[in-house]
Amino acid sequence: MRSTLRRKNIQRARRLTAITAVVSLIAGALALGVTAQTASAALWAPTISAQNVDPASAGKDFVLAGENVGFDVDVTNSGGGAQFNLSLVAAVPASVTLVSGGGFGAPTVYAEGDALPNRSRTAADASCESLGLVNAPGQSLLCAVPVGQQVWVWSNVNDLPQGGTVSSRITIAPNGDEYPVGSEVGFAIRAYTSNDPARIPTFDGSTSVSRTTAHTSGAALATDEVPVRALRIVKTEPSAETELLRGAHSSITTYTLDVENTTRGATTGAETAWSLIAMALLMLISGGLFLAYRRRRDAVAAE
Repeated sequence: MRSTLRRKNIQRARRLTAITAVVSLIAGALALGVTAQTASAALWAPTISAQNVDPASAGKDFVLAGENVGFDVDVTNSGGGAQFNLSLVAAVPASVTLVSGGGFGAPTVYAEGDALPNRSRTAADASCESLGLVNAPGQSLLCAVPVGQQVWVWSNVNDLPQGGTVSSRITIAPNGDEYPVGSEVGFAIRAYTSNDPARIPTFDGSTSVSRTTAHTSGAALATDEVPVRALRIVKTEPSAETELLRGAHSSITTYTLDVENTTRGATTGAETAWSLIAMALLMLISGGLFLAYRRRRDAVAAE
């Protein structure tokens, strides 16, 4: 009888072990499914570009010391399906001031040392240092703005439908004393979207109350560094290029050079070099082509 009871206990224990194993397997599969969904959602990200704007509209890729710096920011949804609640976060030096956020409006500003809200952050998330941030003092899970930096957050500026683009010009004013000639003005901006119209993206700096990032896209990143110069020179010529080429051997044209100096102080010792050799070669080539054309025309007429 004892052996029968023992066999029943062993069978009961085996059934409990099997049930526990099945429950663990299901739980693991569910966890894997959630992780896979989160990873899948994070794989897609919108595309973003940030291009500095030449204040003189002359196609230059720099600014003069003391000038404001504009960045044309474009965020595009290519292949992400319906996306909602576009949000952006920019990391900029503390020595610049926001002049205008354009169509994005006014951001929430976090100064150096401020903790960045993120209801979903856990110890398993990317480290603050890898994001260019620091650990928030007294709040082990949160990140904070590092010394010498500030963070601007634009939340829920627009929806981003499939194939759509949201654009704005962000203008900043660098502190002239901290950006002398030869320095660069740095700018970095990230964009996030949500696949749930009822929730804004969750990231460091977001005011989202969601404790998950499953609805949040991957981060789209754009950076730019704008050189600071002392002088800007712009050359203009009134004739169309084809007119100049056809008549270069007999016509006279006028080139106008506009030289603009920074308002921060006088610039001395500057020289302007003009390539007469290149111009002479251009005239010789155009004249030779014209002569060859005339000879060919005369030969055809003689036939």
